[in-house]
Amino acid sequence: MTSSLDTFMNRVISVVTGDGRNIVGMMKGFDQLVNVVLEDSHERVYSESQGVEQIPLGLYIIRGDNINRLCNMKLDERDQCDSERSKFKMCCRLSSEAEQKESSSRIGTYP
Repeated sequence: MTSSLDTFMNRVISVVTGDGRNIVGMMKGFDQLVNVVLEDSHERVYSESQGVEQIPLGLYIIRGDNINRLCNMKLDERDQCDSERSKFKMCCRLSSEAEQKESSSRIGTYP
């Protein structure tokens, strides 16, 4: 697996961790345990009220056993925060509407 990570060297990548965090940065190194070193990294935090917020992290090391997904970021994907924000808001709105519909159908019933 580590030989396939060579293609990501010196490229901007997105890493989703085991706890769901999304960290974006330039991959500067890795080892046999798939520990990854990112430079100029930031965490993308998705919020229904504020959309996508980017928290700067700088030089960042992620343990290999905490990596859930690792993918290359294309140039057009790097600056899509506005479109991600609108997609995220739509997704949250649809999910809250579904929850409201489900809870209203349960009123007056017992499990």
